[in-house]
Formats: sequence, C-alpha cells, structure tokens
Amino acid sequence: MSANLPLPNKVYDEMLKLRERVIDQGEKLYKKWVDSDTKNRSNLNKLNLCYYLTLRSIDIRPLQEDLVLLGLSTLGRAEAHILESINAIIASLERIVGKEDPLDYPDPDDFLEEYEQLSANTKQIFGSKSERGHAGIIVTLSSDYSQKDITKLVKNGMDIARINCGHDSPEIWQDMVNMVNKGAKENNKKCRIFYDLAGPKIRIQWLLSSSNQQKINIGDTYLLTGNSNINISPDYHFQVGISVPEILDAVDIGEPILIDDGSIAGEVVDRNNLGLIVKVTRVTKSNGVRLKTEKGINFPQTDIELPIITQKDKKDLEKIIDTADIIGVSFVKSVDDIQSALEIIQQANPNKDNIPIVAKIETNNGVKRLPDIILSIPDDQPFGVMIARGDLAVETGFMRLGELQQEILWICQAANIPVIWATQILESLAKTGTPTRSEITDITDGAARADSVMLNKGPYINDAVIFLSELLLISSENTYKKTPRLRALNIAKRMIK
Repeated sequence: MSANLPLPNKVYDEMLKLRERVIDQGEKLYKKWVDSDTKNRSNLNKLNLCYYLTLRSIDIRPLQEDLVLLGLSTLGRAEAHILESINAIIASLERIVGKEDPLDYPDPDDFLEEYEQLSANTKQIFGSKSERGHAGIIVTLSSDYSQKDITKLVKNGMDIARINCGHDSPEIWQDMVNMVNKGAKENNKKCRIFYDLAGPKIRIQWLLSSSNQQKINIGDTYLLTGNSNINISPDYHFQVGISVPEILDAVDIGEPILIDDGSIAGEVVDRNNLGLIVKVTRVTKSNGVRLKTEKGINFPQTDIELPIITQKDKKDLEKIIDTADIIGVSFVKSVDDIQSALEIIQQANPNKDNIPIVAKIETNNGVKRLPDIILSIPDDQPFGVMIARGDLAVETGFMRLGELQQEILWICQAANIPVIWATQILESLAKTGTPTRSEITDITDGAARADSVMLNKGPYINDAVIFLSELLLISSENTYKKTPRLRALNIAKRMIK
C-alpha cells in the first residue's frame, strides 16, 4: 500500500467512534423533544435530524479526505439517512480490513424510503407536482390580474397561488380565489391557495418632506416616529411614520436601520420625545433612493418581541380559513412563535384537519433556532419552510446569505421538511421580459434543490412561469438536492463515437 494512503484500520476505528458519538448525542437531543418511544414516521424524521445535527457539530473534513482515498462515501449527501450512511461505510471498511463477520449493508429500501417520505410530505403540503417531477411553482397574485391572466398562469405551470395578506382586502382575496378555482377547472388541474399572513412586518405608514426633495441620499437625516400629530420640521429631510411605534423604545443609539430590503441604510444618531433620528449611511443608487409608503423597515441588531400573529392576522384568518390550503407565518424565530401560531390557526379552524403551515425563515434567530422549531412540530401537523431571502439578507447581511440558505436546505432535508425558495426569482424576466444570467444560475444551482419555487408579480409573469417550468425540468434531470445525476452528456457522446 502506498505510504500516502490512509490505513483502513485507522479509518475504521474513526468511523466506529463517529457512529458512537452520533448515536449517543443524537438520541440525547432527540429525547429532549420527543417523549414517546413510538417510532412513527414523524419521530424517525426528528431522530434523523438529531443525528444530522450531531454529525454537523463535528469537523470531519480530515476523515472525509481519507474516505475519498479509499473510494468510499464521504457523507456529503447523507442528510436524509445519517445512520444508514455511516453503517454502509463501516460495512465496507469491515470487508476491507478483513473482519470475519462483517456488518450487513443497510437495506436499500431504507435509503429510498427517506426520499419517498419527503415526496409524500411535499405532496401533502404543496399538492401534486407537475407530472414531469420538478419543483412546484408558486406565483404571487396581483389584484389587477384578470381571469384570463390567472387562467393562463394555471395552464402554464402555476401549482400554487400565493395571496399576500399584507396587501389588498379579504374581498379582493376572495375574488382571486374564485378566479384561480375557475382557471384550474378550465385547465382540468389543481391549484392550491397559499395565504401569506402579513405578520409583524414593520412598514412606513406615512411620509413628510421638509422640501420638494423626493429622494433620500447619504448624509440625509430623517425622523422615525410613531406620532402622526406632528408638523413638518426643517430639522430633518424626512419624517417617517412607522406602523409599529412600540419598536422605537427597543432601539439603541448606534444601531442600524434598513429600509426597503436594505436599499436605504442608516444609523440611529439620537432620539427625542418624537422618536429616533437616523442618519443615512448608504443607498443603492448614486442619485438617491425614493422613499415610499408601505416599504418594509428592518432592525437587524434589535431584539424585537412582537406577537407572531397580529390582531390583523387574526381578523384575516376568520375570513380566509375556509378557502386556505396553506398558511404562511412570517418572521418565525422561535419555538414559542410557531407554537403560538399553530394554536391561533387551529382555533380559527376547529372543524377541519390541520391546515399545512409554512414558516418563513427571515431572521438570524429564525435560522439559529430552526432545528428547535422543526423538533417542536406536532406529528400530525403538515409543515414546510420558506427561505425568505429578502428579509433574511437584510437581517443577516448579504455576505452570509449564500451559506445560510444552504444550511436551511440541509437541515430541512434531514427532517424531510419541504422547502420553498423565494425572493427575486427571475425578477428581471417577470418585470422586463428578459432574465439576467445570475437569475439562471440562481435557479440551476439553488432553487432546483428546493421543493417549490416562488415567483413574484410582474407584467411578464406568464413568460417567467413558462421559462421557470422548463428550466426546473432541465435542472431536475441533472441534480436532486445535493446529488448530481450523471445522465449522458451530448458533448461527451459526440466525442465518444
């Protein structure tokens, strides 16, 4: 054996220690959340997640390098079946080192069952996917879409119609539902209704300008206030009314405040009896950014304690519950948040089976506590996760977004939780009719690993749905989650004749 190759006996011993640690610590974590000894499918998913979290708490890169040199799996694609993958490696190593009674290889059905379970969970929440087998397509509806528009969306590949409860009214939402149902019937298809609750989203309610200035730029100051009974003041370029005034007391001087997904960044420089004085430190356009009402405001360093389901959400639930197939819950950041949301939604829905819930992960705490959130979900509750990349990027910083969205995908796959990939998917195509190059790679490298992909509104939304459907089909032929599918390449076939 080459002196550069790892000793199989050494690698074997390391794998035995790894398995022991994964089982011991994984089951301790599991027992913190699951009291029952019943190994139903939900509990097995949670147990596998605990094994995965234990594995990923260790740096196994040196071990992976040794496994590569021995031609064995490196556990790089083992999210859905951690213990089975470890046992398969140990079984191979026992044969390599010549053990007399080597461990049996895991049953292939144990691996296939995990993929089938994720598929079943996805179908339960998002409905039947396209017969072509790629990720489902969610489209955010607009109040100005006609029946013809929505019928075309259903025909061209929309699997789920999303209604943003942060806009419009229950009457308009019902009109949307009626048009979706009619369009689905005309196309002999099913299309689910996804109500996305507004949640504790903090927005600009009103604006006052001390001059004719319409845009805000670096160096400008504005007053962020919850008091609507004030006069225009020359002391500030703008006075900005906030939808949740109580948040202002929790913000300290020096903390950042971001508006409109970070297009306007500022820092709190002072406070007075009216609110916070904020100095603009960055804008995304050299000639300034136009301030608009209804734009979101983020406080990435402020610990915000607001009800996850607002009074508005409770009133909306009364109107939408009978037509909802899926409920989206915004800014989920803790076990208490999701448990409170589940309780309130169930109270509004006493006579039906549990409605599938999608937790939107869009804060640092939401990512950090995602495993706890998943482990707390009741066995009979259909549950999915949305990677809400807009607020997530603002809250966590753009540098970390790529890493975090992958971590969310891996954690959810370990628990067989379906994932929605959202925010700015083919945004340029939907708005202008032409996609950017980065939008294409965003789908092929990221969105295709999710279980549903969400598009937002735009005049070319039908073109975006058609394009996305074809691109997801191509991607599904090449990749499933983290696993490359090595179909024959035309470029290779041309060379090998």
